[in-house]
Amino acid sequence: MSAAAVEHRLRAMNGRHAGRRNGGDAALIGVIARELTSRRPIVNLRLFRNRTNAIANLLMFVLYGGVMILPQFPQVLMGCGATDAGMVLSRGGIAMVSTIVTRRTQVHDHDLVMHLTRYDKCVRVLSARMTQALTHAGLNTPEAAHMAVAGVYQGMQAQAATLGYLDAYFAMAVLCAAMVRLAFLMKRSDPSRGIVIG
Repeated sequence: MSAAAVEHRLRAMNGRHAGRRNGGDAALIGVIARELTSRRPIVNLRLFRNRTNAIANLLMFVLYGGVMILPQFPQVLMGCGATDAGMVLSRGGIAMVSTIVTRRTQVHDHDLVMHLTRYDKCVRVLSARMTQALTHAGLNTPEAAHMAVAGVYQGMQAQAATLGYLDAYFAMAVLCAAMVRLAFLMKRSDPSRGIVIG
């Protein structure tokens, strides 16, 4: 197939997709207009005037939308079956939190390693003490010195990881606090009447 034929086919396909998209947009606008003007709408869009209902639906849209598209990615683009894609759901939240921990650990690792030099007094003292302890344990001095430096670096990595986890906890706390504040934007309800006031 020639390049011109391929280009002609691509243009035709793009034209068909644009027509479908424009038709879908027009249909959505038509449905919204009908639902807002109908005396007995199928979906009562006037409910979104209620702030509590609007906030609850927004939160549901964001949370459910994220949960819904997460397994679709491996199914559509990677050819996974429904069971394998469903397993992604359990790992999704873990993956997001793990990403935060990993990124923040890298930041702290970079910041802390700047202080790990042989010119830093604390590093020299700690390395000397570890070398001495390892020499007393039976290692020769060069091996003990090498393991002492590795031990200092390993301790620094543990500190960076701890700070990364603390940052992730802080991010989760901020998100929880934001969710609590959204609840205050909702209108009060009267439990005895079962309706929202306002």
